[in-house]
Amino acid sequence: KIICTTGRELATRLLSRWRRGVRRQKAAKSSPSGVIRIEKGLRDKCRALLAKVLEKAASTREGKALSAAAAAKIREQASDIEAGVLDECSRSLLSSSVRVRDVRDVYRKNIRRLLANLQGTQEGSIAARVLKGDVSARQLARMSQEELAPTVMREERKRRRDQELSAIEKFSRANVSDEKCPECGAEGMTVSVARVGGTYAEERQQALLYRCTSCSYTSRDAG
Repeated sequence: KIICTTGRELATRLLSRWRRGVRRQKAAKSSPSGVIRIEKGLRDKCRALLAKVLEKAASTREGKALSAAAAAKIREQASDIEAGVLDECSRSLLSSSVRVRDVRDVYRKNIRRLLANLQGTQEGSIAARVLKGDVSARQLARMSQEELAPTVMREERKRRRDQELSAIEKFSRANVSDEKCPECGAEGMTVSVARVGGTYAEERQQALLYRCTSCSYTSRDAG
């Protein structure tokens, strides 16, 4: 029996962690190659949705209805993609980044993410790259949101980031202004540029930061 409160809390955490590890091992052993079990009905529905999106993208690119052979090949691709998503869920579970009870939600979330990104049919889109064989099913399942974006969009984002970095480098060279420090009243504050606000990089904006050379007081605005 543990009397110390700190010791009891530590023992509780260790026991909880051990139980989670046991559940993960049981879940991994319950199906081949450590893949987590998902209801057959849900898996069939996801395969059908993936096949439908890919068939639509292929028919739009070809400008005509698909042949039976082409449709069968796309259904096979959809099945491979769905299996890849399931493997990634299993990998996340075994790496302790996902709990057993959350695997189903992660699986559905990843399927929805792929369905949304496979809607595009323009040249360089992820759907076009998958249909041409440039991206395999396993690679598709592991791609980040940035990698799933069309080639044109990724190049545009890279161009904007390069421009922002270039602007930051120019302004980061300690430009001295004639502003007075609101804290100590000394003249001469260095000006630099920083990205502030927002949760994601795309939401952040550039802002001027003023720093007093005497007392090191820093503010976003000179006043």
